Amino acid sequence: MLNAQSGEGIRRASTSRSSAGKSELAVRSVPDQDAVPAFAIQIGATSGGAEMIDSAELARRLGVPETWVRSRSNPNRTDDPIPHCKFGRYVRFPWGSDVLTVWLNRQLVSTDRAGHSRRNE
Repeated sequence: MLNAQSGEGIRRASTSRSSAGKSELAVRSVPDQDAVPAFAIQIGATSGGAEMIDSAELARRLGVPETWVRSRSNPNRTDDPIPHCKFGRYVRFPWGSDVLTVWLNRQLVSTDRAGHSRRNE
């Protein structure tokens, strides 16, 4: 894995035995401990304010069913999916990030009647 900011990684060597009994030197890349994944930079998780939570926790915090959260995070089911990250089969949401806050603000429904006219008959 490469460091998203500097493009550097650490390479470590290890020895292993081949089927013929000879030692072989294998080099593999090991991620830096300080490496920041690119998606974390994109979602604002590096600011220290984002907490990665699962769909059950997001549903609890928003006061909606978990099925609603799962449905709204699927880009095939909505035009404006909830911002999320996938870790294999696990989906996590960046609670406290700028992108989630902007998404939540887009979901607000105005209680102001301005702009909503009724027919007067």
